[in-house]
Amino acid sequence: MKFLVWGLGKSGKSATELLLSEGYSVYFGDDKTTPHLWREVLEEVDTVVLSPGIPPSHPLWREAEKRGKEVIGELELAFRFFRGKTIAITGTDGKSTTTRLTYLILSRFFPETFEAGNIGKPFSQALKETKEGIAVLEVSSFQGRTLKTFRPHIGAFISFHPDHLDWHPTLEDYLFSKYKIFKNQTKDDLIILNDLLTEVRNTPSRARRNLLSELKREKGWVIWKGIKLFEEKKLKLKGEHNVYNVAVASLIALEFGLSPEDFREVIYSFRGLPHRLEHIASHDGI
Repeated sequence: MKFLVWGLGKSGKSATELLLSEGYSVYFGDDKTTPHLWREVLEEVDTVVLSPGIPPSHPLWREAEKRGKEVIGELELAFRFFRGKTIAITGTDGKSTTTRLTYLILSRFFPETFEAGNIGKPFSQALKETKEGIAVLEVSSFQGRTLKTFRPHIGAFISFHPDHLDWHPTLEDYLFSKYKIFKNQTKDDLIILNDLLTEVRNTPSRARRNLLSELKREKGWVIWKGIKLFEEKKLKLKGEHNVYNVAVASLIALEFGLSPEDFREVIYSFRGLPHRLEHIASHDGI
């Protein structure tokens, strides 16, 4: 079986290294350094692995599908070699924050936990260290668009707004790319949905559903089916949206058998990621 990896950023390089380490024949290149290579080798390969930045309008993508070649992305490729549990978190906004907090909670109790995906470290790169454990993945719509067999044990779709229409041909394609992340889930899996948004509520998945509309907020507490998850005033994260992001991470922790007493300390100490409503300084009361 032969592969063509196109795009040599972090994900493309990691995909190439993974395939070579597994003994596969690989061609690799990009539009800057080897723009004509793909036309020369496309007929020889079985699968094309595209970097997330390459849009569906790219001639390689179109020609590969026309010739019946499999077109996947780096995340799908890595998943095929992974033997552990996968958590997939997506949304127009908030996915990086939720992914990091989920990772911080789980890694405290499950040392085999790692984070990867759109948050910065390619899934393929993480597999250099282990092909087992718990993968907490931030998944973008670009990555979702090229998924085929990907199946998250736990999925979370936390927000949706029009975006990335310079890459996706339509808003429907953008939403479809999010839906693909969860389409292979079964009744043995879990999906957490911000069902306050119609597009998210309608996510097709056979998994059990936890809906954010079922959260209760009483006397300063965020409560899930009678379980007090956390006190809002103790969060260092600012903004109404972050209450829901923290709730999603909490529900994932509950699914792994943890209690709020186990993870509240992590939640209360988490200050968020750089450049997300980050306090820089105060000046004249501002």
